[in-house]
Amino acid sequence: EKAKEVMRTDLQREVDTMNLFPGEEGDYLEQTELCENLLGHYHDAFKKEDIEVIHPEVEFLVQLGDSPHEIMGRADGIAIWNGSLWTLEHKTAASFGKNSFKKFALDPQPSTYIYGASKALDIELKGVIPNILVKSKASRGVYRDYIPRTKTHINHWLLDTLKVVSDIERADESGHYAMNGNACTRFGICPYHMLCEALV
Repeated sequence: EKAKEVMRTDLQREVDTMNLFPGEEGDYLEQTELCENLLGHYHDAFKKEDIEVIHPEVEFLVQLGDSPHEIMGRADGIAIWNGSLWTLEHKTAASFGKNSFKKFALDPQPSTYIYGASKALDIELKGVIPNILVKSKASRGVYRDYIPRTKTHINHWLLDTLKVVSDIERADESGHYAMNGNACTRFGICPYHMLCEALV
């Protein structure tokens, strides 16, 4: 109940500072009800699990390997489970299926958080604990798994990331940047779509 009260207060504070169009406040109030519902599911599903959150959020700005570059981010949290430290990852989804957790095995985002948080706090992290919160009107619920990350995983992530950095540096030198044409409409229309279209 305390978490619900904090959530309601924070959401109302956000609504009060925004210039909303008529009717938009109702959308935010609907989101309040949705969040309260998910918090209830979250509590009921995990109240008996032996997990302790020791850092609700962890911001980091750390050196990327031995390169002169830094990487910045914010992990959703650090928790102790089964005697080890894990990073938390909260994700909302419209549905949940048998492959919903598989993406986390190789997804670079958790590796980024594990690398950054472990460097920032000088700790060793065992892996990622993804919490998937399903928030569609047809189906609501929460799901959790525990996915280890080995040092080999993190080293692969680091090499991949440094490769991306190298590609960006070469693009800066040449003035040519590769287009990612498969992602133009992945999350709505890309704001640079007209610019790219005009160049080809």
